Parts: sequence; structure tokens; C-alpha cells
Amino acid sequence: MAADSKCKWIKFFSATLIYIFLISVFAVVDDLFAQLKDPEFAVDYAQYKFPDKMILLEIYYSLSEESLTYKSVTNGCLAEATIVTFLMNPIVDWENINSLGPDSLKLWIKTHKKITLIDSIFIHNFVDSLNELSSTKQINDMSMIKVNQGDYDLLTIFTDLNSKKVKVIRDCLYIRKYSKKKLSLSSLQLASSITSAKGEKSKFDKNGLRVIPNANRGYFLGESKLYFCAEIYNLKTKEKALGSTYRVDYLITDQKGEVILKSSKASKKKPGANAFINGSIDCGDLPCGFYKFKLKVTDEFTGKKVESEKNFYIYNRIK
Repeated sequence: MAADSKCKWIKFFSATLIYIFLISVFAVVDDLFAQLKDPEFAVDYAQYKFPDKMILLEIYYSLSEESLTYKSVTNGCLAEATIVTFLMNPIVDWENINSLGPDSLKLWIKTHKKITLIDSIFIHNFVDSLNELSSTKQINDMSMIKVNQGDYDLLTIFTDLNSKKVKVIRDCLYIRKYSKKKLSLSSLQLASSITSAKGEKSKFDKNGLRVIPNANRGYFLGESKLYFCAEIYNLKTKEKALGSTYRVDYLITDQKGEVILKSSKASKKKPGANAFINGSIDCGDLPCGFYKFKLKVTDEFTGKKVESEKNFYIYNRIK
């Protein structure tokens, strides 16, 4: 009888241990949710003319909140990450440096003399429940710096502080000098939305509008509008050109360069020598694939034209 009781107690104790072990495993899975996924992190940039002959470089970041790693905390789940961005002279031996791994890369950055820290951003994303997460929800941020004309490397290091995963993105930039007289365009910025700038001032505000960047340049199949903005410089406005107009045309081409969508805006009176332009184009009927968006500006007084372009893609929504 005593042996039976002891056996039952051992079985109960073993079952309890197994139960506790399983609960612990599920707790760890919850604590490190999304750890198996690589960070879906993207970087884009645009450059604008600045009054003091320098160029304003804007850097945009986007991150899928579902690809972050979350830990269970009081009343919810928390993901934390950092984005650190550097500007430097072109890296000649990049392949050798990058192959050494994140720790060696950080050491190399510390010892590199001609390097500028642009920004260090801390991401703190809290959700009440993991059920709130969606692959379509993006965390957006941006940095900016004034630079001189020249060739540079833009180095962005993303670190998920919970999973310790690191993603390094290197972009080779040519910062161009804008002409004082020739009609020209800034870079073309693609956005996920453009609305009136209301409430507290935001780093995304431009010309009274709130421009949320789309750094990964992806748009959902069947339901997306592609938003864009840019700046025009050196429209002819003096003497006989006073009160004259300009026109904006935009089109989308496929990978073969064939025009598959084209639209125009009505001619507008020039607000001055420079103008801020923005708009949207419905790309909901485009199939999944890679495309190029082109923006063309015509000074209708001089007949001069200028254009800017950017690649983007259409993809299926995964909830």
C-alpha cells in the first residue's frame, strides 16, 4: 500500500514536472516571439537643395513590427531595438569588413577616423497582446543631415535587443550639387500616406503635410495608392515668365521599360522659383511585380523638362 502511494506520488510529481516544463517552454516561445524571423528592416533616402549651398540628406527607415522579438512584460509584450546610422567616405574593403561580423564591424567603426554618426534611434514597441501584431504594420522613422557634394557610404546598423539579431545595410550615395539656374528636381520620395499635418509637430511634416515615408517601397496588391512628393527648383518666373505655369506628369513602367500607367496634373501657376509637389497614383490594378515610378516636370514658359524616378514593387498582403 505504501509502495502504491509512493508510486502514485512519483507519477504525480513527474506529471507536474512535465506540465511545468511545457509551460516554461511556451513561456519562452512567448518571451521570444518572432525570434526565428529575420528583421524586416529597410532604408531609403532622398536629397534636397538647401539654402546655404549644402544638401539636405533625409534617411527613412521602415520595420515590420511583427518581425521584432517580443518579451512578456507586465500587462503586455515589449520589443526593443536600435537603429544607428553613419555617413563616411566610400569603404574600399567592405566585403572583408562585413564578413568579420557585427562585433568586428562596430570595432572598425570606432577606429575609423572619417566617419560621422548621423543618428542613434531607440525603438520601444509595446503591445497588449501578440494577437495585435500584423506583418502589414510598419514602424517608421527618419534622420537628416546636411552634407557637401561628393561620394559617400551610408551605413545603417539595426539591432533587435531581445534576439540580438543584427542587420547591416550599406548604401553607396552620390550627393549632387544643385544648379543655381538650371531647372532641376530633388530626389523623389515615396510615401505610405500623405495627410494634413495636425496636432503636435512631427519630424515627418513638410509644407503643412504629414508625409509618412515608405522606405521598403512596397505596396499591397489590389488596394494601394502610391503617394509621392518632391521639390522643383529654378522655375522661370522673372519678366515675361511672371505668372506662367508648370505641369507635372507621372507614369509607371514595368521591368521592360514599357509604360503601363500614365497620368497628368492640370497646369499650375508657379508659386515662385521653387515649388513643393505631392500627389498619389492608384496602383491597385497592378499585378505583383517590380516597377518604376517616374515624375516629369515641364516649365511651360521655357519648355524645359526635368524628371526623377524610383523603383517600387507590388506584393500580396499576408495577415
